[in-house]
Amino acid sequence: MIKTVKKGIRQYCILILTLILSVNQTAFAQFTFEIPKLTTENFRNFSMDGTYKEQELPAGIYIIRITSSSSDGSLFEKIGGITLIR
Repeated sequence: MIKTVKKGIRQYCILILTLILSVNQTAFAQFTFEIPKLTTENFRNFSMDGTYKEQELPAGIYIIRITSSSSDGSLFEKIGGITLIR
């Protein structure tokens, strides 16, 4: 479960990207999926269980970007990583 730290948040958006290393050790992120327009209540109950649309995601490193907007129009962004081990 994710804890909400800002007051007055109207909406959240969660973007999940897969971190990929190429042969020459260059890293890039590939779009995996997005969960747009989460309410504060739905966001508090969000968890990543390693599946998307009832299909298992492959093991790997995933980048998660959470953006939110508050009632006064302020925007917030947090970026982190998740390692999925199977």
